[in-house]
Amino acid sequence: MLTLGRVVHSLRSASALPGLRAAYATKPGQAVMPGDLADIFTGLGTDSKTEDVSGAHAFSGYVTPLKSGAPVKPYDLTHEARTGSKGPRRRPLLVAPTSREARKRDIFAQLDIDPLSLATSPAILSHFVTNMGQIKPRTQTGLTVKSQRKLGKAIRRARMMGVIPILSRLPETRWR
Repeated sequence: MLTLGRVVHSLRSASALPGLRAAYATKPGQAVMPGDLADIFTGLGTDSKTEDVSGAHAFSGYVTPLKSGAPVKPYDLTHEARTGSKGPRRRPLLVAPTSREARKRDIFAQLDIDPLSLATSPAILSHFVTNMGQIKPRTQTGLTVKSQRKLGKAIRRARMMGVIPILSRLPETRWR
């Protein structure tokens, strides 16, 4: 069993080995790091506008700062993590579209197709089912109330006939 005493003992014995040293929390600016690594970390905090950067790696956007005293993962030093290329997450709509908007977006109404006639075509029905096998709500599909109701009925029929899986989404490779 690993106890605090054993951890302290192993840290003390590790400090006796050449090249290894036990480091403890110190005041900011007094951190103990090897020379090359210290240069990398101190260089991250400098202003990037003074450097002459050209070529494919040139970037003139926002760089996320590293937090002082926080542990750093290798991913935190990559270009994607530093530049904050991930945008803010878009929240899904909580309200279904109005009937006017739904009529414009409803592919079944535009092409005058009855969703019940598609109960045997898994390629089309799988677009309206989540990965867990749930029927997508009208807020996500953007269909009219009538088409959404018929589509749900067609998906349930297809499940009972064994055309699409009940508890998952049909893999894309099966219907391509």
